Amino acid sequence: MSQKYLIAITATLLFSASALAQNGANAGMGGPDGDYASLYELVSGHEKKCESFNVFLNTGGSFNADENGGAFSGRDLRLEIKGNLGDHLGYRLRYQLTKSSMPLPLDKYPTALDIFIVSWKFNEHFTAQAGKIFQAWGGFEYDANPIYIYKFTDFTGATDPFTAGAALSWFPNQNHEIQFSVTDTHTVPVDMRYPAALGVEAAKLPLTYVLNWNGTLFNGLVSTRWAAGTMVFAQGERADRITLGTRLNLPKLTWYTDLIGSWETIDYTGYGLSELGTLEKNVRYFTGVTKADWRFAPMWNLGLQASLEWMDSRTTPDIRKRWGALAAIEFYPDPSQDFRMFLTGYLDGCRWQGQNGPEPWIRKSVELGFIYRIKAF
Repeated sequence: MSQKYLIAITATLLFSASALAQNGANAGMGGPDGDYASLYELVSGHEKKCESFNVFLNTGGSFNADENGGAFSGRDLRLEIKGNLGDHLGYRLRYQLTKSSMPLPLDKYPTALDIFIVSWKFNEHFTAQAGKIFQAWGGFEYDANPIYIYKFTDFTGATDPFTAGAALSWFPNQNHEIQFSVTDTHTVPVDMRYPAALGVEAAKLPLTYVLNWNGTLFNGLVSTRWAAGTMVFAQGERADRITLGTRLNLPKLTWYTDLIGSWETIDYTGYGLSELGTLEKNVRYFTGVTKADWRFAPMWNLGLQASLEWMDSRTTPDIRKRWGALAAIEFYPDPSQDFRMFLTGYLDGCRWQGQNGPEPWIRKSVELGFIYRIKAF
């Protein structure tokens, strides 16, 4: 990425003024978690008065049906424990109970471990965190708790955001958070990802550097998740990315748009490897996704989402194009719990350029299920 882009983004961060920064469900300590009663409080009748130990179970299940048939399935199952020990020290762990617990070759953390963070708040302006952290690329789809996303875009779904590293956050005032992070780029050796015949060599420092800005502008009317950075994933190979996530916040309506661009010397994100069966060089990915949520009644929400993605290279323009549209109706029967029942309809299509690509396709699917973020303690 050229220096002029980094200078422009940094200037925007430093001179923006009236925003309220808050981390998403993946970044940092997560949140906001909502004002929900814990199972401990409901069973014991006692009010929980400390924030040193909080336990959540992120879960859900559904019935999915498309033109090929249907089946029941578990949507997600993740255990989360986090807390603050005094004014400075904090911790957070989130573990997928449906994934392998085998340690990964490079960072030694198991695949199932999303997050294991130890954080230290120096003062109201600076906070550091280290461990297996979230690569804060920005964007609201990418930043959200995964249990709340019905359909990820291909780009976000192909990104492995949880790697070992460290981050430093600067809060110039209560309106902004600016974070710089350095993490491992990947969790498995390069020779396990690319065939030996390609001659791709491991980098001495396969690290990812991200500058991230979180905030809300105009007294909370607009929120941002913006980021820019570079990934070194092999010797002489890198990917530069920019993510611009912006959200409108109204009393009954929220509406975000994420714009993502990735410029890769070889196809690190992986669409070419997984679908085309070849390895493209000098690849560019572009993704746009927009989603609106309208709380049209106290217990009801309507969600509408649309996305467009394409990939090209210097030799083959518009290698792959994909679009998607989703509508979701949600019902919240109990305001004391983070529980919803939903019905979604999804329509998407994809086409490839050239004679070697798969046949174009269009798919339709429906999903009926529930999502429950159980606050146990």
